[in-house]
Amino acid sequence: MSYNKSKKKITLTFVIILLVISMSFSILFYTWGLVIPAIHHLIVAIFSLYIFIVVWNYKTNFDFIHLIQIALYPFIIIFFISNIIFWKVMPINIIWGVAFPLASLFLHHMKKTINVSVFIVVSIMAAPFISNIFGISDTMSLAFKILSEEQLFILNYIDISFFIIVIAIIIYQFYLHNEAYIENKISMTEAINPSDPSVVIDDPEPDTQQSVYDIKLNRIYQNMVKHIDADRLYENPDFRLEDLAKVVGTNRSYASAALNKQGKTFNNFINWYRIEHAKRELQDNKKSMREIYTEAGFRYHSTFLKVFEEVVGVKPSKYQYVQKESQK
Repeated sequence: MSYNKSKKKITLTFVIILLVISMSFSILFYTWGLVIPAIHHLIVAIFSLYIFIVVWNYKTNFDFIHLIQIALYPFIIIFFISNIIFWKVMPINIIWGVAFPLASLFLHHMKKTINVSVFIVVSIMAAPFISNIFGISDTMSLAFKILSEEQLFILNYIDISFFIIVIAIIIYQFYLHNEAYIENKISMTEAINPSDPSVVIDDPEPDTQQSVYDIKLNRIYQNMVKHIDADRLYENPDFRLEDLAKVVGTNRSYASAALNKQGKTFNNFINWYRIEHAKRELQDNKKSMREIYTEAGFRYHSTFLKVFEEVVGVKPSKYQYVQKESQK
């Protein structure tokens, strides 16, 4: 089984589990005469079934990141509604809030993850007030009185069990998206030199069976390399990841993911070009140290010294001396 087929299979499994969870609760609640919870979980089941059909019929490989992109926010809204309904009678429901910030990490956008986390916390805190205003908490309290302690135990036990399964799959997906694991599973057409961002990856051959998402990230990275070198974008000390994303016609999330896929961060990616520029100027020995590092895109001398030594292994003055001696 190819890596990407495995990703799609696991994604389908995840959606099936969500479908089973929602249908199980819908049937249980209906059997026990709790109409509102039954309808709520039936709606969740219908949405999960829709997601399953989308994943199943997707013509190319569909991985967990695609799923997060299309389903994260709808499920957050569903979670909010669940809190309004169950906050008093089944407070264990709030543990599902952990899953959403964890899943949003796949989007490679820390600001978005923070926003999701804040929304989850606010929704948990606001649910009791909204539920009381509309009298939902009183209605549900009366409805749940018909359940025995054994039935309540079953509900909570099933909830916790499914939660553990879902979190385990999300964590496993992090493992699957680890770059080292990917490199062991996908044969690339060229070897990648991780210390040299100028190495451009060719489009993968069909037999590499990469997903559309992987191919897109490779092409974004190629465009980054092309523009940052040709347009000397690194010379601007205020140049940010957002600016690079705009130059190559994408957003911050994809730009970050493209760099992460090559094992790079934005800082070490752009600093490599700045140091290469500085090395050329140091070899020419025609400019002052201040001119060299400011033209290369460094604002402070201390930062330049630190980055240069990290990348080259020696201080700029030592590098310049060695180059001068070699030219004699």
